[in-house]
Amino acid sequence: MNSRVLFFIVSLTACVLAANRSLGQAMKAVTYTEIYNDPYEIHKLYVKLMPIFGEVFQTNITAGYGLEAEYYHKNKLNFIGSFRSSYGGSFDGNLNLAKNSNKAQTNVKSYLYAELGATYHLKDIESDAETRLVLYKSSYKKKNRWAAKVPEKIPVTVKLRKVTGARFGGIYYGTAVNFDQMLKNQDLVLKTKAQEAGGEKTIDSESSVFGYLRGAGIYAGASLSWIKNIAIKPDQSYGVLTDGRIIDVFADLIYMPGLKFDEIIYQKQRVDTEPVEYLPVGGRVGFMGKYNRNFAWSYSGEVGMRPGPKGQNFYLLVKIALPVFGSSLKHEVEAYAR
Repeated sequence: MNSRVLFFIVSLTACVLAANRSLGQAMKAVTYTEIYNDPYEIHKLYVKLMPIFGEVFQTNITAGYGLEAEYYHKNKLNFIGSFRSSYGGSFDGNLNLAKNSNKAQTNVKSYLYAELGATYHLKDIESDAETRLVLYKSSYKKKNRWAAKVPEKIPVTVKLRKVTGARFGGIYYGTAVNFDQMLKNQDLVLKTKAQEAGGEKTIDSESSVFGYLRGAGIYAGASLSWIKNIAIKPDQSYGVLTDGRIIDVFADLIYMPGLKFDEIIYQKQRVDTEPVEYLPVGGRVGFMGKYNRNFAWSYSGEVGMRPGPKGQNFYLLVKIALPVFGSSLKHEVEAYAR
C-alpha cells in the first residue's frame, strides 16, 4: 500500500478517535435539571388547521384543506373529528374534467370527506426510555455553532407512555366519478330508464359522463400510541429543551353499505346506476404525529382500500396541519411551551 495513503488513513483514524473522546468528555460535562417528565400531563384538546392535504385515490385525485380536532378524556378515551375538501379546479381531478367535458346533466360537486371517531384505551403503561435532545444556546445564532465544545445532542431518560387502543367511528365522503374510467374497469354498459319517453339510451366507456358518488359507513380497528412529555434545563447557558412527541399508528377495517350515485340525467333521461358494482368492505393503515405544545404542527398519512366503485379503491393520503393549537382547558399560564 502506498505510504502516503497509509499515513492518511492512520491520521484520519486518529482524528476520529480524538473527536469521539472529546465528545464523550463533553457529554459527561453536560448536566441538567428536570422541569417535568410526565406523559400523562398532556393537553386535553388539539385543534389542527390543515392548509394542505394530498390524496391519490383511484376514483379521484384531490388536494385541498381541512380541519381536525382531538380531545383526550381522563386518560381513558380520545375522540377525533375531521373534515376536508378540495380546493376545486385542477385540485379536484374529476370535477375539473366534468366542468369541461361532462355530457350528462349532473350536479357534480367538490370532494368532501368527514370522519368522527373514538379510541378506547385498552392498555396504558409507562416505562423508562431514552431520548436525545438537541442542545441549543443563543450563541448558535452567531454562526459559531461548531465552535462550542459540546455535543449536539444529549441522551436523557424519559418516561414513555404506551397506549394500546380500540378504534371505532363513522365516515362519510362524496367525490366526482369519471364513468368512462369506471365502466371500462368493470367492462360495463349502463342504460337509461327504459320506460321513459324517447327510447332507451346506453352509456359506455366513451360517453363522457360524470357522476357524484356518496358513501357512508363505519370503521373499527386498533391503535398503538407512544407519548413523551419532558422538559429539562441544562446547566451553563443552554435554553430549556423539550420532547413532547405523540405518535399514533393504526389499522382499521371499513364497512360502507351506503354507496350511491346522485341522479344522472343523460339526453333527458335518468341513468340506471344499479348495475354498478361496489366494494363495500375496505381497510387502511396509517400514522399520526403531533407535539404536546400550545402552538405546533402535525403530520399524518394513511394508505388502504376505500369502499367505492369496484376496481378503483386504492388510495394514499398525506396531511399536514399548521398551526396546531393545544390546550389543557385549564385557566392558568402554561410554562415551557407545553
